[in-house]
Amino acid sequence: MAIPRPPIPADSDIQAKAGGSKLRTQRQNRSLLAEAEQSIIRAILPLIPKPITPDHLTFLGFAGAVSTGFALGLSEISAAFVPIALFGLFLNWLGDSFDGSLARFRSSERPRYGFLIDHSIDLISTAFILVGLGISPYMPFDSACFVLITYLLFCGFVYVKVAADGVHRLDFCGLGATEFRIMVAAWVLIVHAFSLEGFVNETTTYLGDVAGHVPVLDLATGATCCVACCGLVRVIFREAAKLRAVEPAAFPPGKVIELLKSDKRVAV
Repeated sequence: MAIPRPPIPADSDIQAKAGGSKLRTQRQNRSLLAEAEQSIIRAILPLIPKPITPDHLTFLGFAGAVSTGFALGLSEISAAFVPIALFGLFLNWLGDSFDGSLARFRSSERPRYGFLIDHSIDLISTAFILVGLGISPYMPFDSACFVLITYLLFCGFVYVKVAADGVHRLDFCGLGATEFRIMVAAWVLIVHAFSLEGFVNETTTYLGDVAGHVPVLDLATGATCCVACCGLVRVIFREAAKLRAVEPAAFPPGKVIELLKSDKRVAV
């Protein structure tokens, strides 16, 4: 008697026909706000008008990120641009959080297209936001670059992991994209409200002639990012050990091609 396979939760996995074969991606989101955010998304999805498509939301999120980046950069000239930056962050959350959820809600998923366009735009959007933050008076440019480089490294690992085992991890240490946006907004608001622009760009004379000309926040951010990258290396080795246990011996060449084709890693 055949044992039936357990059902796949709708919010965790995608199974879609694509070119005659299946593309499977297991989504993992254990961020601090994941449950509350999903509750809000589920309540709003039925209210979204039919003419609005997931692509519209994706590009709305991108427009929000671009607005945030430019507004933060222009806040160097006038703090009047800060509300525009914050509204842009909201639009970025709205578009990025609802595009894939709307596609799943309407059963109109295009998994490979959606994955490519959504995450490509996510990378560019985050670059706009962090570069704008670095140009603004609210964070030294080098600190913003440290955060951006660290973010790109983590994203690179996430995408490699999707290709390796089909697991799409959406958070690290309880922090995901939504938490990132809240942290950026909170940072800008706190620095602006308490006039801490001088403090975040302050240097120190206690670290010698070279480091003394570097903002203290750059040193702290750089050290934090180094610790985060060391943690990423640990995660990489841990995940590699799991895959090594699954694949203890080398595959015959023919088996490799068959595996890749079945998982849509290569064109059929």
